[in-house]
Amino acid sequence: MRFLGIGTLELGLIILLGLLLVGPVDMVRMAGKAGLFLRQFKESDVWRSIQGSQRSIKRMGQELIGDDNFGLDSIRKEIGAMDLGAGADRGPFPKLPDQKSSAPSSEAADAAVEKAADKSTEPSS
Repeated sequence: MRFLGIGTLELGLIILLGLLLVGPVDMVRMAGKAGLFLRQFKESDVWRSIQGSQRSIKRMGQELIGDDNFGLDSIRKEIGAMDLGAGADRGPFPKLPDQKSSAPSSEAADAAVEKAADKSTEPSS
């Protein structure tokens, strides 16, 4: 579990140090005051303005992108309307010409493996 970049072990260490430094009674009082502060801050105008700014930034990004997705919809329509000709069954990419591979054929590879196996089983002199 991670909360604000603090793992479970670190949180336990912080609580233990708080108990040792402040004591159990004052620790409860301080936690109550911290909770009260956070509640008041969340209900304050400052927090509302922060939330409003966050929403407006999100909205601004959506407005910049807009409904057209930077023209991607029109490009998709154009591509879909293209006549792919006789090779339409090949998919969106043209077929590349057949090229001779520089890799050895499977027969040559099998022969090389058999030759190596024969050499390893020969008695050494």
